[in-house]
Amino acid sequence: MLVRALVALKGQMLGQVTEAAVTRYGKLVQQSPAILQHVPLKYLALYLGIADSSLSRIRTSTKNGDLL
Repeated sequence: MLVRALVALKGQMLGQVTEAAVTRYGKLVQQSPAILQHVPLKYLALYLGIADSSLSRIRTSTKNGDLL
């Protein structure tokens, strides 16, 4: 169980460096869509490694179908 957790953490850390914020947001929405209703947006932005305003812009763009 510890090894799985370490692998997941390593993957998340690598994603923070290599993936675009839109991609990270898209993966989060696909993996656990219910989290968007239960967690405040400022904490999601911290988890994704982006600013609150950037998260708002990404969410607006994805709703309009511009990104992802």
